[in-house]
Amino acid sequence: MNSWYAIDLGDALLAGPDFDDLKIQLTEIYEQAGKPTEMVAYFRHETTASLFCSVSVYLSPSFASHAERLCATPCPPPQQSGLSLLVGA
Repeated sequence: MNSWYAIDLGDALLAGPDFDDLKIQLTEIYEQAGKPTEMVAYFRHETTASLFCSVSVYLSPSFASHAERLCATPCPPPQQSGLSLLVGA
């Protein structure tokens, strides 16, 4: 499957603990998989018409077998603008 996956962590001001926990989980998955180059996770602060900014995490298709457990939903590949590397190389 070639679908990317997204996880919406909600309001950026409140997402810190969930973001940290997710980073630990993703790092463990990445390391247990042998650090494949195609396995990456990115994050971005997203703004919408509302007054707050939210944090979105994007997982490459290599995370497919873990997507359901991580509450990630299929999405198109993210736009590169504003992405920061979370896990991977």
